[in-house]
Amino acid sequence: MLARENGLTLLADAAVAAAQGVDRFRFENAFQRLTRCSDAQGITRLLSRHRLSPLLYSNVERFETAADTPEGILNGIKEAYFSTLAFNALQERHLRELLRATANSGADVIPVKGVSTAQTWYQYPGVRFAGDLDILVRKKDLQRFDQAASATGFERSPTPDRHWTRTYIQTEVPGVIVECQWNLWFNFRLGYNFDSLWSNTEEKELMGIPVRVLNPAHEILLSAFHFASHHYYRGPLLWLHDIMLMLPKNPEAAPDLAAELQRFAAEYRCRRLLRSIFLLVEGFWCDNREGWSSLFGSRTQRGESSGDALLHRIAVRSMLNPAPWRQTGLDLKMLLCALLLLEGRSPAGYFRRRFGMTQTPGPIDASESPTR
Repeated sequence: MLARENGLTLLADAAVAAAQGVDRFRFENAFQRLTRCSDAQGITRLLSRHRLSPLLYSNVERFETAADTPEGILNGIKEAYFSTLAFNALQERHLRELLRATANSGADVIPVKGVSTAQTWYQYPGVRFAGDLDILVRKKDLQRFDQAASATGFERSPTPDRHWTRTYIQTEVPGVIVECQWNLWFNFRLGYNFDSLWSNTEEKELMGIPVRVLNPAHEILLSAFHFASHHYYRGPLLWLHDIMLMLPKNPEAAPDLAAELQRFAAEYRCRRLLRSIFLLVEGFWCDNREGWSSLFGSRTQRGESSGDALLHRIAVRSMLNPAPWRQTGLDLKMLLCALLLLEGRSPAGYFRRRFGMTQTPGPIDASESPTR
């Protein structure tokens, strides 16, 4: 295992070296520091853990630095690159078929996250790892969606619906999974109107098929809350990279988007949570994105500055290596606790609001966590 102090530096270098759109100078500096480490297995595990291997290999090819890459690292990221391309191609084919079937059935759907994010925001969609296919559907259209999924070779999982999510498994291709949702986490926690997602969608072609997609503000919000909510799975750095791509260089470059995010933060009391996410994005890609976190608070306030520093240390260390934080006796991952404390909320209150619990729960079992 990489030493914690060294590992934090390597994680930052990996974030830069794997970033889409990084320039040659920044890539070479970060990549040289990354590959100078003697622990090739540790580097490979770190990149795999944060799902950055395919992105890093694409930059290695783009800047023609394969000859200078240690073999132990090169083999690992190259294998991840081609396996991701192959798996994503399978997923895209089945998503295309499913979207056509849902359109024919009259079901109203919005593809989100994963493949949709890759197709919308990535120059080379195949290198953005996607674990499953995520689709939002109106609750009144669930039966139509069931029929469309069945017609394209998907079977409902025998697992009961949980947290407004229903899972489907592709019978012909093991591993291709669809999760359809008719509500969202921040809907329940913040009282957000799910139907307003549809009223703010945009028409767009996705893989040659006309579909509804979330507007940029909602896509950023969904990605931010998704990262925060999946504390138990230790959200990979790839999810923060998605948000980085969705954000323009600074708020001045997109005043309408900045105003929409501020309006949402004020109305649903999530200013500090969004600020925390944007601080992490700016921390890893400070030369690419700046100023977004300042929309949600003043850095001159001593208490908030101290909280920000604490959040950075806890969040980055928990993303790098969660094992030490499990031994602290806390029921929740340190990242979520930091976010909730900055929000002025308690973990017990979080569970009551989300799961209807009346007392503080014990340690979470992975099978009881929200679906990914």
